Amino acid sequence: MRANACRILSPYATGLIAIGEPTARGRPGGDRLTRDQLKALWLHRAVAGRLVSDPDGVLAKAAANLERLRSVHPDGMAAKWLERWSAVLDAGVESVLTVLTSTRPDDVELRQNSPFAGVLPESERRAVLAAFAQSWREQPAVRRCSGSGAGAGGAASGGPAAGESGQHESA
Repeated sequence: MRANACRILSPYATGLIAIGEPTARGRPGGDRLTRDQLKALWLHRAVAGRLVSDPDGVLAKAAANLERLRSVHPDGMAAKWLERWSAVLDAGVESVLTVLTSTRPDDVELRQNSPFAGVLPESERRAVLAAFAQSWREQPAVRRCSGSGAGAGGAASGGPAAGESGQHESA
């Protein structure tokens, strides 16, 4: 009797995702974004849209948030991340846009301590989160099975469960 074997094909190999496109399943170079990191990236991309249309307003909001956060976290790791945000904000719009949209590990970590709370109206924030959730559900898990028979192989894995993590997004 021949066993039914399934193999999971990379969406990169099938052409469903372009090389260089960040996903929760993997980034170029083998780094991975968790579901929460990818969700934060989506929110910060929306913030980037606001930043290019209202740089003064968005940077002022971030600076005010940064000062408030510094008073709450005067030392420790949070203070170090806030100091880095201060340097990014001081470097100007282009530097901020880079950090908001980058998949570099340092930028991914920096966004976990974001000073951009309140930049997005709640309705826009909810819309981004809904679009992200839909995209996550529809993200292809490409499987090709050889042989005949039902129930062989197993489900594609490679990412966190679709449920919420309980983390609060800053953007």
